[in-house]
Amino acid sequence: MDSPFVGVFSIGQTLDRGIRLYKTALAKVIVFLVVPSLFGLYLMPRAMNPNPQNPLALFGPAYFISLFLGLYVWIVTTRYIYHLSLGEEMSVGDILKLAGPKDLLFILTYITATIVMILSMLALVIPFVYLLNLVSIIMIVAVVERTYFFGWLPRAFKLTRGRWWKTFVINVVTFIIFFIPLIVAMSIWGSAAAGSTVAAMESMAEGGTMTSHLNPLAYVGAAIYVVTVSLLTPLLITINIVHYNSLRSEKENVDIEKQLDGLQAQPS
Repeated sequence: MDSPFVGVFSIGQTLDRGIRLYKTALAKVIVFLVVPSLFGLYLMPRAMNPNPQNPLALFGPAYFISLFLGLYVWIVTTRYIYHLSLGEEMSVGDILKLAGPKDLLFILTYITATIVMILSMLALVIPFVYLLNLVSIIMIVAVVERTYFFGWLPRAFKLTRGRWWKTFVINVVTFIIFFIPLIVAMSIWGSAAAGSTVAAMESMAEGGTMTSHLNPLAYVGAAIYVVTVSLLTPLLITINIVHYNSLRSEKENVDIEKQLDGLQAQPS
């Protein structure tokens, strides 16, 4: 299918097309991303409350709901953007059907990927860095190709073979775009949480009860978090989708050329 987002692209072209795809997809995907983001905005400031009577405890049901909601939205958003990159438009109803119960297996991708990363880190630094650079492609492969368990690992190796540094540069750019403001948001929230906890412990030490009040600074960090997740997650996905399309086009073209060369080399 002819699409400006499918082909073999340089780093600059990948970033340019990723931004263009982002502008096309944002109007629809932000509707899905705002819901879990607002849920996080409500929960994050309250996670610092050390009062055991707090119904929104850190490991409470609300956080499991947040986890599954975020997983569903991320899968739906990624698959929709992939279809959009191929030139396929979809209605909201069709987008909502892009994830189902079977996609809960995607949790195993996170678990297995985490185990592999930990084992590589325990082995040597170089394997860890090598695999860390492939995480973004691994996630795209797992969702788009529905490759669960360990199938995503050899696929990611195949796609990025000879293109590790290209992937690294794109990851550095997306890290600057997305994770720096996210780190700032979490740092503000963490500082507020620490201050609230210390104040509550001091109150208890003085003979009072261990209660704490929501620190206004926590809302600042949570607000930055919501804006970052809602606006920049689609950009992170669109850039990685275009990069995935580029790697796949390049690899498949090379494979076809090798097959043709092999046929031409055979004696008639």
